[in-house]
Amino acid sequence: MHSLDNEITQALEALLRQVYQPRRAFPDAVPEPLPVPEEGLGMGALASLWDTVARGATHLGGTGMMGHMDTVTHPAAALTDAVVSALDNNPLFRELAPFASAVEELLIADCAQRIGFPPEAAGVFTSGGSIANLTALFAACGGYADPEARPGVRIFCTAAVHNSITRAAAVLGLGKKQIVLVAHDRQGRMDVDALRDALRAHPSERPIVVAICGNTLFGALDDLPAIAREARAVGAWLHVDAVYGGALAFSAAAKRRLQGLGEADSVIFGPQKWLYVPRLSAMALFRDRRIFDRVLKNTMPYSAMGEEHRGAWGLQGSRRADAVTLWVTLQVVGTRQMGAWIDATLEAAQELNRMLHRANRLRPVHQPDLSIQVFQRTDFIGREKALEALHASVTQTNTHEVAPWFSLSRSWDGTLYLRAVILNPETGEDDFRQLIELASA
Repeated sequence: MHSLDNEITQALEALLRQVYQPRRAFPDAVPEPLPVPEEGLGMGALASLWDTVARGATHLGGTGMMGHMDTVTHPAAALTDAVVSALDNNPLFRELAPFASAVEELLIADCAQRIGFPPEAAGVFTSGGSIANLTALFAACGGYADPEARPGVRIFCTAAVHNSITRAAAVLGLGKKQIVLVAHDRQGRMDVDALRDALRAHPSERPIVVAICGNTLFGALDDLPAIAREARAVGAWLHVDAVYGGALAFSAAAKRRLQGLGEADSVIFGPQKWLYVPRLSAMALFRDRRIFDRVLKNTMPYSAMGEEHRGAWGLQGSRRADAVTLWVTLQVVGTRQMGAWIDATLEAAQELNRMLHRANRLRPVHQPDLSIQVFQRTDFIGREKALEALHASVTQTNTHEVAPWFSLSRSWDGTLYLRAVILNPETGEDDFRQLIELASA
């Protein structure tokens, strides 16, 4: 039905080489997509179609691309992803993905151990962090075992949680009165005393505390040991969104910052953020396999092979074998090098902080916990239009030359900030000098 020839593979190789070369971040003009044809263009059109896709894409590979929690994938991951797509194995059933199922189980056990979970931990891969959060909160609410318990649920979280938490609550049928917002500091870290007061003021049959290991705006880490103590004191389920910060588990130097993570009942982790693999790769990990089985396991009657299938747990049915891409990438890179890359980005964020302290018109808003630095233009404080115009100018620069780019982000109190997310381990002082020059212009 399909075939590949040398011309197509050479075109793909040429395109991938371009992707990994420094180039402008944004297209100067987005090509108009061709309408869906009645008669196909044939495989010979692939090179032209791929070129159109690349010309209209945002390119994440440059060391100056610091706008969001998005980074270029490792070449090993990109190439493996093509193999995964070609094989199209489905972890729903073990017979449809025998090796991929074994890889999922290995990686879940490995990551659970790295974050401090006991050997009896369990988990499931999901298509992204939003579904991972939904899966964990579904389990905390009683899952399939106790769907009638949701009226007794209360979620305790800060306004700094990712919006997938509030979306998950809505999907689960939880009303606004069932979400209790706990006070936090300027960077979004939960106030533990306020949590204690909130748990006492809002007694619940099924309390759920949601903490964050690296929030989206500032990358701040909640005080997990203290939050865990308060959750345990009232028998609350503790869920930690570690989609971003969970990657510290691969760092020998920074792993200590995850203290208390292993006390959670559920943790979500997203390798797509900081382990250089493509979207969508995430996992929901659970401390107690017995609870995992009780609340998340389904029967699989339409496969009678006598084996346990990965699709028996969680909310998703058919999905990609994303674990294979992560496994191959870790095999190629190794955890020591992966940890070194993470450490390099952590140190780079500290260097940017130091340079911003010395800059004339800029100032850092905080000391980075992870690899995010939020900063302000001092003469534009309170002047949103000027800040928006500055950011638009920097974005326009990135349509025609290789230059640093940072995002424009609004805090929970309504303040508009500039934000740099450093995920490329090769990002360094030269990029920061250019960033400061552009932001100060």
